[in-house]
Amino acid sequence: MRLIALLFSLLVYASTFAQTESEVEYVPESRFENKNQTYEDDIHSMSLTRMGNTSTLPYIRLRGNERLTLRFDDFSNRQDDINYRIVHCESNWETSNIPFRYYARGIEEGFLLNYQYSRTLNQSFVTYSLEIPNDDIQLTQSGNYVIYIYRNGKINKPILSHRFYVTEDQVEIEMDIHRAFDPMYRDKKQELDFSISHEKYPIINPDQSLKVVLLQNQRWDNAITDLKPLFIEGSKLTYNYDGENTFWAGNEYRYFDIRNTNIRSENVDGFVKRIDTTHIFLDKAEPKKSHNAMDGPNNLYGGYQIGSSMGFDNTFTDTDYAQVYFYINAEYENPNGKYYAFGGFTNFEHNEKYRYTYNEEKKRYELQVYLKQGLYNWHHHFVRNGNHVGELKQMEGNYAITNNQYTLLVYHRPFGQDFDRLIKVAVYTFPNPSSENND
Repeated sequence: MRLIALLFSLLVYASTFAQTESEVEYVPESRFENKNQTYEDDIHSMSLTRMGNTSTLPYIRLRGNERLTLRFDDFSNRQDDINYRIVHCESNWETSNIPFRYYARGIEEGFLLNYQYSRTLNQSFVTYSLEIPNDDIQLTQSGNYVIYIYRNGKINKPILSHRFYVTEDQVEIEMDIHRAFDPMYRDKKQELDFSISHEKYPIINPDQSLKVVLLQNQRWDNAITDLKPLFIEGSKLTYNYDGENTFWAGNEYRYFDIRNTNIRSENVDGFVKRIDTTHIFLDKAEPKKSHNAMDGPNNLYGGYQIGSSMGFDNTFTDTDYAQVYFYINAEYENPNGKYYAFGGFTNFEHNEKYRYTYNEEKKRYELQVYLKQGLYNWHHHFVRNGNHVGELKQMEGNYAITNNQYTLLVYHRPFGQDFDRLIKVAVYTFPNPSSENND
């Protein structure tokens, strides 16, 4: 009996060991998240841009001549191979269930071969860049995509990921952006009424096969994703709601300019030069009581522009880093949620790296971020406990005359197809119609 019990115990142990081995082999150490994110502290200034513009979504047309440019700085000084892989996603950013050969031509795992060493005084780094598409990979389907960057072929240990979009021009959009129709919100919200015309592109059962997404300034946390056409007249679909298609308008973005770290620029309270780095202290923020106008060149709709006004030659390798200190004056800590800095430099995500901590002694929220020289836009978001949507009313306020950029994404899944096509991307600004960019 003892021998049988011993054999049974050995079998259980062997089974458990084999299962553990399997889990170690197949479960990623850093689980993939199909969003804009860095996974290593050494990775900084990640951007994926269309024509170098961080103010709009990174998207290109299918079978067009456009290119997206990915850039990031690596502080590690490691002599690694840097690989990349591009993954197709559904409209909700879940990974599509289609093989690589169906959405791309070329090699599935590429190498980043374009890099430059910094020539900065304080912070040393290597700047990597990659164009999409390129000679090694061409995308053959429209839709949402995520690029993963990782070291030495270890796809299970990504160092960063970033979203982008490939679109078709299959439909036409008519957009009307205005103050909210509801008198209660007329001074605080903006309403988007639109129609989709598809005369040359058949859409069967649009209620089920079509999905539209409305974004405000590249924000996915408050995206509107569940609208259905109110009216269907032949090949025209009308989305003219009274409340479901409204956004809180917010206020103009706060901004600071650290392209020259030797002067005290607007919204900078002061700076201190040290041997190892420059420390820049922003003005202590208070809740805005009214709408604040912004000069056109400073309005990046939450984005940022890397650069220097100190006479350097190369924008990306000669621009240095500085410790930037953010403050919010507050008599007490709000127990109902947390404050985050939010903008392009946070990858338009509520990341713990950019969460304010409360200093009871000094009666203020504080945040320290290591940033590259440039011009930056940002908002203060308040995220309630148990929620994920950033609120603006606590610090920024909501004013219907605020400049905002809106993006309409139109997805279609034809009958029998097993992934979402992106058949239109249209970008608009409000309230200045002359800057409308309907691509």
